[in-house]
Amino acid sequence: MSSLACRQHIGRDANGCRHPSPPACHLVTAAVDRSGSMVSMGGAPPRQIHDQIKQLAKVAKQLNVATFFTLVTFDDTHEVPINQLNLQTDKLPTLAFLETHMAPRGMTKLYDSGIFALSLLNEQQEAYFAKLSKATQFLNPEIKTSYVLLTDGADNASAYNGRQRHYEALKKMQQENGTMAIFLGANIDASKTGGDLGFSGSASIQMTPTFEGASQCLRAVSHTLRRASTGSNNQSIEIDDDQQQVNYSPPTSPASKPPQMPSRVLLRRY
Repeated sequence: MSSLACRQHIGRDANGCRHPSPPACHLVTAAVDRSGSMVSMGGAPPRQIHDQIKQLAKVAKQLNVATFFTLVTFDDTHEVPINQLNLQTDKLPTLAFLETHMAPRGMTKLYDSGIFALSLLNEQQEAYFAKLSKATQFLNPEIKTSYVLLTDGADNASAYNGRQRHYEALKKMQQENGTMAIFLGANIDASKTGGDLGFSGSASIQMTPTFEGASQCLRAVSHTLRRASTGSNNQSIEIDDDQQQVNYSPPTSPASKPPQMPSRVLLRRY
C-alpha cells in the first residue's frame, strides 16, 4: 500500500468517522536499567526492545511517518548504544547487539540517567524542527515525543536532589512538547516512584521482576507507542497479565551475580 493510500485508509473508519492524522515525526527514547539485579528478568528487556523497534519500524514505513529511536542504558553511568536510529531507512540492531549492551551489571543511576535521556529527546525535537523548511515550520507540524523509563530498583548512584530534578525536567517536556511518558518499575512502589518523578498514575506501571512480567509490560508499551505513531491520543496502557503485582513487596533474596559487560562500548555498530 502506498503512503498516500495508507493515509486515506486510516483517514476514516467504516462509519465515516475521521481518525487522527499521524504526526510528521515520532521521536522515541527509552531509558532502560541494566543494573545487576536486572538479571532476574531473564533477558526479557533486550528481547522486547528488539521487538518494539521492529514494530515501530513497520508502522513508520506503512504510514510514512519519520520515526527515530534512541536507547539509553544505565547502571553506575549511562550510555547511548542507539542514538536517533531512523526506523524508515537505517539497519535495525540485532538481538545480540541489544543483549550485549543491556547485560546486567553495576548499580542504579536512575534519576540522572532519566534526566540525560529527557535532555537528549528535547535536543532531538529542536534539531528536527530546525531542519524543516520555513514554510513547513509555519504550518507547525506535530513532532511527537515519547519517553519510556524502566527500572527494577531505587536510585543509588545519582547526584543530589535527582528526584526533584527529574520531576521538573519531565514536567517541562510535557508542558512544552506534549511528551508521552511511561514508567515501568519492579521491586519498588511504581505508582509512588513514578509520581515522584513526574509520571502520571495511569502511566506508572508495576512490573513483576520476572521474564514473563517484564515481557507483558514491555509489549503493552510497544502497543502504546504504535498508537502514538498513528496519531492516537489514547495513551492508556493495558496489561493483560494475571501475574502482575498489585502490591509492592521488596525482594527477599539478593540477585545472582550478573554477567560482565565489555569495558568499552561501541555505539551503533550492529
